[in-house]
Parts: sequence; structure tokens; C-alpha cells
Amino acid sequence: MLLPIKFTPEVFITTPTRSDAVPNHDGTLALYTVRTHNFEMGTAVNELRVMDLTEGSTLGTSRLVCDSDSIHDAKWLGDGTNCVLFLQDGDDGITQVRIADADDLPRNPYLAGTIPAPVQGARLKSLPDGRGIAITVIGLAGSEDGSLYNEKTSATKASTGQVYDNFRVRMWKSYKKPQRYSIFYSLLTKTEGKWKLDSPLLHNAVVDDRLDDCPDGMYGGASADPTGKYDLNEKGITFVAIDPEVWREPKHMMVSVVYHVAVDSFAEPTHSKPRNLVTQGQASRHGFTRNVRFSPDGSKIAFLKVLYDKQAETRMFLAAVESEKDVLDVAKDVTKTDWGSVLPSSFEFAPSGDTIYFTSDDRGRMALYEIHLRRGAKPTLLLREGSVSGFYPLRDQALLVSSSSMVDPSIYWKVDLSSPSRMPSTKVISSVTNRGSSIGLDPRQITDVYFQGAKDFVHAFIVTPRPFDIMRKYPLALLIHGGPQYAWRDEWQPRLSPALFAAQGYVVVAPNISGSTGFGVEHTEGVNNSYGGRPYEDIVKCLEFLQIYPFIDLNNAVAAGESYGGYMMNWIQGNDLGRKFKALVTIDSVYNIRSMVVESDNLSGGPEFNGSNYPWVNNGEDLERWNPSNPKLLKNWTTPMLVIHNDRDYRLPVTEGIAAFTTLQMRGTPSRFLHFPDEGHFIQKPGNVLHWLKEIFAWVNKYSNSGAISN
Repeated sequence: MLLPIKFTPEVFITTPTRSDAVPNHDGTLALYTVRTHNFEMGTAVNELRVMDLTEGSTLGTSRLVCDSDSIHDAKWLGDGTNCVLFLQDGDDGITQVRIADADDLPRNPYLAGTIPAPVQGARLKSLPDGRGIAITVIGLAGSEDGSLYNEKTSATKASTGQVYDNFRVRMWKSYKKPQRYSIFYSLLTKTEGKWKLDSPLLHNAVVDDRLDDCPDGMYGGASADPTGKYDLNEKGITFVAIDPEVWREPKHMMVSVVYHVAVDSFAEPTHSKPRNLVTQGQASRHGFTRNVRFSPDGSKIAFLKVLYDKQAETRMFLAAVESEKDVLDVAKDVTKTDWGSVLPSSFEFAPSGDTIYFTSDDRGRMALYEIHLRRGAKPTLLLREGSVSGFYPLRDQALLVSSSSMVDPSIYWKVDLSSPSRMPSTKVISSVTNRGSSIGLDPRQITDVYFQGAKDFVHAFIVTPRPFDIMRKYPLALLIHGGPQYAWRDEWQPRLSPALFAAQGYVVVAPNISGSTGFGVEHTEGVNNSYGGRPYEDIVKCLEFLQIYPFIDLNNAVAAGESYGGYMMNWIQGNDLGRKFKALVTIDSVYNIRSMVVESDNLSGGPEFNGSNYPWVNNGEDLERWNPSNPKLLKNWTTPMLVIHNDRDYRLPVTEGIAAFTTLQMRGTPSRFLHFPDEGHFIQKPGNVLHWLKEIFAWVNKYSNSGAISN
């Protein structure tokens, strides 16, 4: 008899993870990468594969293109064949451009050219009239002439000192480099049946020293794909960059706008300067821009923007490339309809250009919608199962969709759009874990509930152990998400996984407290000037609500949270709710708001503290009101607490965690401190993640006595 699979931290980390699947020109194949960590070998296997999308016995089967930890940025070549281009890191910082034919596997990929520096974020565009294929990449630009810069082969300086003349010193887990990032381009041409890079000396598309990194966001974060902030067509490049007119003021350091630069020939340098497309109208207001895309005919550019004074609401805008007219708000000016709580998170044009597919944070899921670009149109729901991460049109009025869930890191779907009068039909093409069954999980472990919060009803996920006996009592694990403008969703969590906590014998509750996205703008704005107020009251109400479940042992509860969730652990520790838990885990937390707001890499301010993060603007009153290090609260820090903070966390510096741990130690409260010198705000290395998880579970299990579940 086969023993049931236990979802352990080791199983969690070694479960394969896949990229989004991208279809070829005729929708018969999908390109993707799959990464699997092997603890015995101490290495990860990174495979580039193609999957069969044709109906029949071969649907979902795949073939290996290449396996190497150094390959990245794989793309269909776009020439009407099944050729794949990818980049491969070489010695001394060089980048190899390689091409493989998916119809001729397992023949080795051939070398199409070499780029003399590290680059990333490749994009390709097949040019008309057989002129070749345009290729763009992102790399560092030399400070002298703007040429591609290779820091690995540059001359070593006698001093390692770095000097800064503005506040953009650190970003996420890196110090800002002296060189800026820029977009470089070249041309691929076909000679004797093989594609070749026209020249290794790529041309800089943005020779403009007024602009900072192009595109913006090159120093990482939770989602660090740079191709979301620039796009390419046969006549030019569009990208997002920090607005040079305002960014030198700290509260506007994240303000970004959309630029367009014309390219007459991808084989020659451009003489065009980047042009700001957004100079008037609603879209010109200060805000944060992302997901910039050309329309299929190249006449328009669409993008998403969060206005500085309305950060809970994302708007979609449409700009004409060759016009100085106002940029259009798609909902207000194009469809002229109320989209309600459906706010776009990411989008792509349909091939026709008259429809846009987009995702929206929707009540604990990242759902997929479409909107027709005509007056009177409203968003139509296409898929709301798990959380969608990628979506691409197929030729047969269908979409290839990639998603995940709490129990499965990767699912590929076909969504049939052929019948506009009814809800699209869906079909699972491939699931990494057979919907969780191969790793000991089951979608039926996940339940959605709503309870009365401080103001409105609040959503929460309840995740039960497997197997589950409703006649038993289980300890409670309460998990608080980061952000605060974020949400628990039915999606694969790479770190603080509710399913993994449930596998330790807990009933897990993950509430989407005030500040969470996906439940309307008012709910998201509920954290504004109430950092430890309304969200904290939601948590109090949550514990009261859980009394209706006889299988939850509220006298045996633990809690954990990352980032804003870590702040909330510290806030709970100092308030009455802290005595309701046997143990707390605070990860990448905020201890002293007054110091954190000027130590963080993000100085942009915002509505959380009455419109400003700066003590000299609001006299510190709104900061101190919600400050965990208030002496009146510190005297209450008596619940055993594990503190985790990483040295390269520049969003919330490690001193915040050290200060919390020092307070606990000096008060004689049982406590432990864990740090990783080589990790940032988001822990990523598999060996470190395993250590991280084992320390967390050892701590909470010690105080909750998890495993000794009572009848």
C-alpha cells in the first residue's frame, strides 16, 4: 500500500515551478521554462521546453529544447517558423544569443551572435518586407558615450567608495550603480539559412542623460520582469521611466511616465530623442506607470497608471503615438461605463486591436477579463479559478492561460472564446501537481468565508490540514499578508504558504483585512491614516468570528506575517491581542516607523500616514499614533516571538528586526533572531528558504504543541 504524501518544506521547495506558457505563431506549441531544485545535488535544473497544444493524444506532452542554469529570456523568433531565441550568460559577462528549431530537436541550438556585456529583458519583432527581426535588450550604459557597459571587464578602481548626490542610493537589495540601465537594439538577419546578429555593438535607444534607468524598475522587487515596462514595434520603442521633472523630490521618487522613441532602422543609431506621451489630461498627473504596450497596428500605446493621490485605484489609458491629443482613460473616455470594482492589474491587446484582455484582483483570485474598446462595453469575466499570471491569444478564438493556486504552482488552460453569448469553456492542458494530488494537497482544503470586520465584511481563506477530521480540534495559524495594499489569493505562495502551515497540523486563517486589494477601492483605502487601526480591528473581529468553528482551538493559536504583516505582528505584540497567541513570527517587519520612513529605499510617501511619511511635514503625530516602538506598547511585549530579517533588505532595513529582537531580549521575553546576510526583502535561495521554514515551524510548533491534536 502506498503511504500518503506529506507536504513537507522539502517537498514544497522541490516542487517544479514553471514560467507562463507562450504559444507559437499558429498555436500548436507553447514555450516555457521549468525549474526544479535537487537538495541531494545542491543544484537546480532549469529546462527550456516546448509543449504540444494540438488536440489528441499528444496534448500536454513536452520536449526539451535546452537545459542550463545560465539560459534566460526565451522567445519565439516570430518569423513564421518554430524557431526559438534565448540568451545565455557566458564568461566575463558576455551574453550569447542562441537559436533552436523546435521542429528539429534534439539538435543543439546554434550561436547567432555574442553581446559583449550582461543583458536581459529581450524583445523581438519581425520586420515587414523581409528586413529581418528587430531585437532589443536591457543593459548598463557607459557614462561617457552611452555604449553598452560590462562591469565585469571594466578597470578595477583603487577605491571601492561610491558617491551619491541624490537620495536614490539603495533599491530593494542593491546599491544603485553609477551607470544607468538603458534599452539597446540591433537586427537579426538571415544568411545561408541561419539567423545572425547584425553587430555585437548594439545601439542605445535612449541617449538622454536627463532620464534615469530606462525602463524603470531594473533593481527588482516581488515581480522583476523588465519586459512589463517596455515594448517594441517595427517603428520604435516605448518605455516607462522616472519623470526627470519631478523625481528629485523624495515624495515623487516613484513618479513615472511613458516615453516613445522612433527608430528608423534597427541596424543604425537613432537620432530621435525620447518623447513624453503624457503631457496633459488625467494621465499626466503624478503617479506610477507600468504594463506599457503597443497596439497591434502600432498606432496606439496603452498603459496602466496608479495616481499618486489615489493609490488604491489602477486606471488603463490609451495614447496615440503620433498625436498630441489628450490621453484617453479607457473606462471614462472610450467605453464610458462604470467598471465597478474591476481594476486592471495587467493586460495584452487582442490581435484585432479592438479588444483588451486583462487580469483583475477579484475577491481572493486574480481573474481574467476582456473589454471591447467601444462605447457601452463592460468587462466580461473569462476565468476566475486560482490566479492568472499569463494569457496569450491562439488562432482559433481561444486563449492560452497560465495560472496557479494554493495547491498547484502551475496550470495551463485553454479558454474557448468562440461563443460570445455564453461563459467561455475552459480546459486544463497541463498541471504540475495534478491539481495538488502529487504533493499531498487537495483544492477542497481551501474555503472562502466572510465576517463582519471593523467597518465592512472581510474575506478570509480557511485552509484545513489533510487528512481533516471535523470532530477534532486543531491549533490556529493566523497569517497576515504584506503590502499593505496586497491580498491573500488562491495562488502559489513561494514563501509563507498557507498550505504548508496546514500540513504542519494547523487550521490556517488568512484574512484580507482593510488595505487588501480585490474587494473594492474603499476597502483598500481602509488602511489610509489607520495603519494599525482598522486592519487591527479586523483581526480582532476575525478571532471573534472563528469561535463558531468547533474544530479550531483558539486557546492554541499562533500568528505570522511578512513586511506589513511583520509590522502587524509587532503591533499585535504591544496591544491586547498579543496575549491571545502562544507565539508570534515577525518577518521583515517595521519596529520604529519614525526611523523606517527615512531609512527605506521607498521614500515616496502616500496616504497611509495622512498624506506624508515625513516627520517634519505632519510633526510625527500620524507616525507615532501607529508606531510599534511606542514605550507604552513595548512594556506589553511578552509573547514569545521569532524575529526574521535579512541584511540586504533595503525596503525595511535589518536594523528594524534587530531592534525588535533587542527589545524582546532585554525584556526577558522568549525570542530568537534569524537573518541571512545574502538575502533581501524576499528570501529566494532554496537552501535559505528551507532553513527559514524550519525555523518558523520549530518555533510555532514548540509553543502550540502542534502534532498533539486533541479530540
